[in-house]
Amino acid sequence: REAATAAFAAILDGPNKEELAKVVRQAFTVILQHVKDENDVVKDTAAWAVGRICELLPEVITPEILRPLMETLAAALKFTPKVASNACWA
Repeated sequence: REAATAAFAAILDGPNKEELAKVVRQAFTVILQHVKDENDVVKDTAAWAVGRICELLPEVITPEILRPLMETLAAALKFTPKVASNACWA
């Protein structure tokens, strides 16, 4: 889960933005679920991936995803300092 999430986040600034946005919209809820994973490494990487999405593709943050996004990031503030830091950055 961690490696897949890291690879996904690493390619965000490469491909065509319109095509990439479609894929990110489909994967976004899964990445948000990974922020709440039992494994701290998965949580950290997922929080970083959310930050990359917010930075590079803010257009995928629709009104429908905004509430779950904010709830997930707020919950992440109670996790390890590294996860909380990535949540703040997002």
